[in-house]
Amino acid sequence: MKEELKADFNILDARHLHTFEIPFALPKLESPSNTMQFDVDAKTIEAGDFLLNGSQNAACKVGEELADYILKDAKCLN
Repeated sequence: MKEELKADFNILDARHLHTFEIPFALPKLESPSNTMQFDVDAKTIEAGDFLLNGSQNAACKVGEELADYILKDAKCLN
């Protein structure tokens, strides 16, 4: 960690203060999914990695699909 802070941010005197244990940091995944749908009738968009699975990959996928939806298909939101 110290080497990364030094190399990336030029922080030379980093010191460890405390370690936190977060026992339930990720959402409970009953059945992870790789698909999602937008409710056109609701005229709102619910977005987040919780729609697929709790991960950075899922967050990126949701963002990409949401942007694509807004740019191509969201005429109802105008």
